[in-house]
Amino acid sequence: MIDLDLIAYRDKLRTRPNEAGQTEIYDTVRKKWLVLLPEEMVRQLFIHYCISKNLCPPSRISIERQITINNISRRYDIVLFNSKGNPEILVECKAPSVVLDAAVFEQIAHYNMALRVPYLIVTNGMHTHAFVIDFERNDFNPVSEMPAVT
Repeated sequence: MIDLDLIAYRDKLRTRPNEAGQTEIYDTVRKKWLVLLPEEMVRQLFIHYCISKNLCPPSRISIERQITINNISRRYDIVLFNSKGNPEILVECKAPSVVLDAAVFEQIAHYNMALRVPYLIVTNGMHTHAFVIDFERNDFNPVSEMPAVT
């Protein structure tokens, strides 16, 4: 498990009420306001963490894009691209109330069938797990530090 204090980035978030009485949060990468759901809060905290720690510039962060796996459309949460434009880190964000169990790890591994990134990260804002993928041995190993994007 990686020790990320995502809550420390709460002051970087911008929120506002909308006409429907919901709270919205500003996505600095997509440059738009979104309804603030628990998973979206975790996603935005993780994005601010990456930007603040200089792990990846905003221009190389992709959020909620569609991918096709076995003819089924899915949407990943976050992909961080390296300087050559290749996907390097796939991030799956869950609400803080969601337990990071085998089903969550299977979900991100399934998404990685299409993306084939070397690092997978799963976070619910309170707990974060990261893995490096060994494609030759069809294996993965946990890492204890957040990988930087090259």
